[in-house]
Amino acid sequence: MSSILLGVILLGGGTALSVFGLVLVRRFFKVDELQAHHEVAGYMLSILGTLYAVVLGFVVVSASNDVADAKHNIGSEVNAILDINRMADGFPKDRREKISQALTNYCDAVVNEEWQGMDSFIISPKTVQAGSALWTAIKNTQPVSPKEQALYGTLLENYTKMVDARRMRLVTAHGGIPLPLWVVLVVGAITTIGFTYFFGVEKFGYQVVMTSLVTITLLLNLYLVIVNSHPFSGEFRIRPIAYILAKALIQTGDTVPDVAGKHPPMF
Repeated sequence: MSSILLGVILLGGGTALSVFGLVLVRRFFKVDELQAHHEVAGYMLSILGTLYAVVLGFVVVSASNDVADAKHNIGSEVNAILDINRMADGFPKDRREKISQALTNYCDAVVNEEWQGMDSFIISPKTVQAGSALWTAIKNTQPVSPKEQALYGTLLENYTKMVDARRMRLVTAHGGIPLPLWVVLVVGAITTIGFTYFFGVEKFGYQVVMTSLVTITLLLNLYLVIVNSHPFSGEFRIRPIAYILAKALIQTGDTVPDVAGKHPPMF
């Protein structure tokens, strides 16, 4: 489902249900009955709200950190790709071109094959094949001079960094919030919103507005958790622009290219 459509349904439907619940409570409890318990209810709502805010804040920060980790892994992988290409410049032309071509094929495979299945944890055979071809090209690059031997060691080190970063990218892509935690978040939100029904405001319209604002605030935080727990899906997903840029840099000899208008927004 579209992330934007999900947000509209979550906010619109959740707010409508919260107002409906308020209407039901007002049908069975009079305003003066509710006002008689304001003092005790206020203390209890403070305790409940604080406890839920701690849990919700922790989950929001954790989900945001997952997105940051995913971006960090992508950056590490792309940096290693560009470092491999730079180290390959120190070898003869035939071996350098094989490594550069293998890197280009790898970037193409990530963008065109692997990225679409990231959120579903689908590993692209083409990307695996491109990675193996890169390893073969590096392995067959036999260093001769002391300079090549030094470069070859750095070449192997950066290849290892690239492979490790890719593994971490795949692992972080298949994240999400555990079901028990979702139960806590949803039940906590319903309880917190429901507790606001038992405060009596003389003008019903004012309470509808206040309840709606509380509901929207809570639902926006839950929506943020949903979006950040799936960083590789939806309209707000992380896009493989770093690999497109890396490919362009390899092909242009590390000269910064203009790639902004050459690729559709889906990338």
